[in-house]
Amino acid sequence: MRRLLSCEGRAARREVSTRRPVLPIIVRRFMSETELKDIVDVARELGRYSPDAYDFLRHGLDYTVREVHGPNVKQVRAVLDWMHHHEVDLDSLMELLIKGRLPSRIVKLIEDMGGIEELTDGMNLHVSGADLCRGLRDLAIERWGLMAGTVLRHWGIRSTRDFGEMVFALVENGLLQKQPDDVIEDFDNVYDFRMAFDRNYRISVCGSTEAALEAEGA
Repeated sequence: MRRLLSCEGRAARREVSTRRPVLPIIVRRFMSETELKDIVDVARELGRYSPDAYDFLRHGLDYTVREVHGPNVKQVRAVLDWMHHHEVDLDSLMELLIKGRLPSRIVKLIEDMGGIEELTDGMNLHVSGADLCRGLRDLAIERWGLMAGTVLRHWGIRSTRDFGEMVFALVENGLLQKQPDDVIEDFDNVYDFRMAFDRNYRISVCGSTEAALEAEGA
């Protein structure tokens, strides 16, 4: 218990709102399965991108958060979900922990992360527009290899700006939140689709495929 509370003084002073945590341009756990119908509605209203593109975006957001923020993302989200469901803020979480009134599952999650300070540090799961574009690129290549660009174009996605248009459509419809300094221009010209998906993919002489992403230095 001492290890969990060793940083309580600093943690309690952090200005972190966890009643409805503002994470990245990816917040709200990014879309539960019950929200998928709403995504389809947004896709139909916007009319520019296939509903399948939004489903890919959903998976790409989770993929990017894990890549940027590491292995504790799942535990952080589980604690945040519990806090949101029970309307518990960070100070209340500390108080419940001190009094031994937290569920054992939540205590174990905090322990696994290394304590309250590590949990607090991990609560901001922000990824930038550029981070997200690169994550979506990498996930597309993992899934479809040489066909990645073709699949995205079939869905109406032809530039990184299109990813931004989709994200901000979800923001405007309340399915995502963003930070105050997040703007759609963050998605402009992150990389060239032809370079990323057509020229930077090579087939080795052994017949296996590998992504060659040296154009972006990624």
